Amino acid sequence: MIKKGVRLLRAGEVVAFATETVYGLAVAAENTEAVKKLYRIKGRDAKKPMALLVHSKAQAEKLCGPVPAPVKKLMKKFWPGPLTLVLPSRKDKSKTIGLRLPDHALSLAIARAFKKPILLTSANKSGEKEAKTAREVKAQLGKRVALVLDGGRVKIGKPSTVFAWTAASKGVLREGAISEEKINKVLRSK
Repeated sequence: MIKKGVRLLRAGEVVAFATETVYGLAVAAENTEAVKKLYRIKGRDAKKPMALLVHSKAQAEKLCGPVPAPVKKLMKKFWPGPLTLVLPSRKDKSKTIGLRLPDHALSLAIARAFKKPILLTSANKSGEKEAKTAREVKAQLGKRVALVLDGGRVKIGKPSTVFAWTAASKGVLREGAISEEKINKVLRSK
Protein backbone atom coordinates (compact mmCIF):
# COMPACT_ATOMS: atom_id res chain seq x y z
CA MET A 1 0.00 0.00 0.00
CA ILE A 2 2.91 2.38 0.66
CA LYS A 3 4.13 1.95 -2.93
CA LYS A 4 0.65 2.74 -4.23
CA GLY A 5 0.45 5.83 -2.01
CA VAL A 6 3.83 7.08 -3.25
CA ARG A 7 2.86 6.40 -6.87
CA LEU A 8 -0.35 8.41 -6.42
CA LEU A 9 1.53 11.29 -4.75
CA ARG A 10 3.95 11.37 -7.71
CA ALA A 11 0.92 11.43 -10.04
CA GLY A 12 -0.44 14.56 -8.34
CA GLU A 13 -3.15 12.86 -6.30
CA VAL A 14 -4.27 13.48 -2.71
CA VAL A 15 -3.52 10.63 -0.30
CA ALA A 16 -4.67 10.31 3.31
CA PHE A 17 -2.82 8.42 6.03
CA ALA A 18 -2.35 8.27 9.78
CA THR A 19 0.16 10.19 11.85
CA GLU A 20 0.40 9.85 15.62
CA THR A 21 -1.81 12.93 16.07
CA VAL A 22 -4.61 12.80 13.49
CA TYR A 23 -5.03 11.52 9.94
CA GLY A 24 -3.44 13.73 7.33
CA LEU A 25 -4.09 14.69 3.72
CA ALA A 26 -0.95 14.81 1.63
CA VAL A 27 0.28 15.87 -1.81
CA ALA A 28 3.65 16.37 -3.46
CA ALA A 29 4.70 19.82 -2.23
CA GLU A 30 6.38 20.73 -5.52
CA ASN A 31 3.29 19.94 -7.64
CA THR A 32 1.35 23.22 -7.92
CA GLU A 33 -1.82 21.61 -9.29
CA ALA A 34 -1.83 18.96 -6.55
CA VAL A 35 -1.42 21.69 -3.91
CA LYS A 36 -4.40 23.60 -5.38
CA LYS A 37 -6.43 20.38 -5.34
CA LEU A 38 -5.56 19.82 -1.67
CA TYR A 39 -6.70 23.32 -0.74
CA ARG A 40 -9.98 22.78 -2.66
CA ILE A 41 -10.69 19.43 -0.99
CA LYS A 42 -9.89 20.87 2.42
CA GLY A 43 -11.91 24.04 1.75
CA ARG A 44 -9.03 26.05 3.15
CA ASP A 45 -8.06 29.63 2.38
CA ALA A 46 -5.04 29.50 0.07
CA LYS A 47 -3.29 32.10 2.24
CA LYS A 48 -3.24 29.71 5.22
CA PRO A 49 -0.06 27.63 5.16
CA MET A 50 0.28 23.88 5.59
CA ALA A 51 3.22 21.91 6.97
CA LEU A 52 5.80 19.88 5.09
CA LEU A 53 6.14 16.27 6.16
CA VAL A 54 9.82 15.35 6.41
CA HIS A 55 11.42 11.95 6.98
CA SER A 56 14.41 13.13 9.02
CA LYS A 57 16.03 16.04 10.83
CA ALA A 58 18.59 16.16 8.02
CA GLN A 59 15.86 16.66 5.41
CA ALA A 60 14.32 19.40 7.58
CA GLU A 61 17.67 21.20 7.80
CA LYS A 62 18.05 21.11 4.00
CA LEU A 63 14.74 22.96 3.76
CA CYS A 64 15.23 25.53 6.51
CA GLY A 65 18.96 26.04 6.71
CA PRO A 66 20.88 26.37 9.97
CA VAL A 67 18.69 25.49 12.94
CA PRO A 68 18.94 27.87 15.94
CA ALA A 69 20.07 26.28 19.22
CA PRO A 70 16.65 26.64 20.97
CA VAL A 71 14.93 24.87 18.07
CA LYS A 72 17.57 22.10 18.15
CA LYS A 73 16.58 21.50 21.79
CA LEU A 74 12.94 21.08 20.72
CA MET A 75 13.91 18.77 17.86
CA LYS A 76 15.98 16.63 20.20
CA LYS A 77 13.17 16.34 22.75
CA PHE A 78 10.06 16.14 20.55
CA TRP A 79 11.10 14.81 17.11
CA PRO A 80 9.91 12.54 15.82
CA GLY A 81 6.68 13.58 17.44
CA PRO A 82 3.66 15.90 17.51
CA LEU A 83 5.54 19.17 16.94
CA THR A 84 5.42 21.36 13.82
CA LEU A 85 8.28 23.84 13.61
CA VAL A 86 7.87 27.08 11.65
CA LEU A 87 11.26 28.33 10.48
CA PRO A 88 12.72 30.57 7.75
CA SER A 89 12.90 28.84 4.37
CA ARG A 90 16.38 28.11 3.05
CA LYS A 91 15.19 28.81 -0.50
CA ASP A 92 13.65 32.20 0.33
CA LYS A 93 14.64 33.75 3.68
CA SER A 94 11.66 36.15 3.48
CA LYS A 95 9.29 33.15 3.68
CA THR A 96 8.67 30.61 6.41
CA ILE A 97 7.94 26.90 6.28
CA GLY A 98 6.31 24.53 8.73
CA LEU A 99 8.12 21.22 9.19
CA ARG A 100 6.68 18.07 10.73
CA LEU A 101 8.53 14.84 11.55
CA PRO A 102 5.82 12.48 12.83
CA ASP A 103 6.25 9.55 15.19
CA HIS A 104 4.26 7.07 13.11
CA ALA A 105 5.66 4.18 11.07
CA LEU A 106 3.23 4.60 8.15
CA SER A 107 3.71 8.33 7.61
CA LEU A 108 7.49 8.00 8.00
CA ALA A 109 7.60 5.10 5.51
CA ILE A 110 5.71 7.20 2.96
CA ALA A 111 7.99 10.20 3.53
CA ARG A 112 11.14 8.05 3.18
CA ALA A 113 9.88 6.34 0.03
CA PHE A 114 8.76 9.62 -1.56
CA LYS A 115 12.07 11.34 -0.65
CA LYS A 116 10.86 14.86 -1.50
CA PRO A 117 8.82 17.13 0.80
CA ILE A 118 5.14 16.28 1.15
CA LEU A 119 2.57 18.96 1.95
CA LEU A 120 0.48 17.73 4.87
CA THR A 121 -2.64 18.96 6.62
CA SER A 122 -5.25 17.32 8.84
CA ALA A 123 -7.71 15.07 6.99
CA ASN A 124 -10.90 17.03 7.42
CA LYS A 125 -12.76 19.92 5.87
CA SER A 126 -11.69 23.27 7.34
CA GLY A 127 -13.57 23.93 10.55
CA GLU A 128 -14.68 20.30 10.94
CA LYS A 129 -13.45 17.69 13.41
CA GLU A 130 -10.08 16.05 12.63
CA ALA A 131 -10.26 12.40 11.53
CA LYS A 132 -8.85 9.85 13.96
CA THR A 133 -9.54 6.75 11.82
CA ALA A 134 -9.52 5.89 8.12
CA ARG A 135 -13.30 5.43 8.31
CA GLU A 136 -13.72 9.03 9.55
CA VAL A 137 -11.60 10.30 6.63
CA LYS A 138 -13.79 8.41 4.14
CA ALA A 139 -16.99 9.61 5.81
CA GLN A 140 -15.93 13.25 5.67
CA LEU A 141 -14.05 13.42 2.36
CA GLY A 142 -15.33 10.43 0.40
CA LYS A 143 -14.00 9.94 -3.11
CA ARG A 144 -12.25 13.31 -3.24
CA VAL A 145 -9.18 11.53 -1.85
CA ALA A 146 -7.45 9.08 -4.22
CA LEU A 147 -6.37 6.72 -1.44
CA VAL A 148 -6.86 6.39 2.31
CA LEU A 149 -4.15 4.27 3.92
CA ASP A 150 -5.48 2.72 7.11
CA GLY A 151 -2.95 3.08 9.91
CA GLY A 152 -5.44 2.23 12.63
CA ARG A 153 -6.80 4.64 15.21
CA VAL A 154 -4.32 7.45 15.91
CA LYS A 155 -2.53 7.43 19.30
CA ILE A 156 -2.99 11.08 20.29
CA GLY A 157 -6.11 12.42 18.61
CA LYS A 158 -5.10 16.10 18.86
CA PRO A 159 -3.26 18.17 16.24
CA SER A 160 0.45 18.85 16.57
CA THR A 161 1.68 21.83 18.52
CA VAL A 162 2.98 24.56 16.21
CA PHE A 163 6.08 26.43 17.34
CA ALA A 164 7.69 29.31 15.40
CA TRP A 165 11.22 30.65 15.45
CA THR A 166 11.14 33.40 12.83
CA ALA A 167 11.81 37.13 12.58
CA ALA A 168 8.10 37.80 13.13
CA SER A 169 7.38 35.30 15.91
CA LYS A 170 9.13 33.19 18.51
CA GLY A 171 6.89 30.87 20.48
CA VAL A 172 3.88 28.58 20.37
CA LEU A 173 1.43 29.53 17.62
CA ARG A 174 -1.00 26.69 18.35
CA GLU A 175 -1.04 24.50 21.42
CA GLY A 176 -1.84 20.94 20.49
CA ALA A 177 -0.51 17.59 21.64
CA ILE A 178 2.45 19.18 23.46
CA SER A 179 1.61 21.85 26.01
CA GLU A 180 3.17 25.30 25.86
CA GLU A 181 4.41 24.64 29.39
CA LYS A 182 6.42 21.58 28.20
CA ILE A 183 7.84 23.56 25.27
CA ASN A 184 8.95 26.40 27.56
CA LYS A 185 10.47 23.95 30.06
CA VAL A 186 12.68 22.47 27.31
CA LEU A 187 13.65 25.95 26.07
CA ARG A 188 14.68 26.98 29.62
CA SER A 189 16.72 23.80 30.21
CA LYS A 190 20.53 23.85 29.94
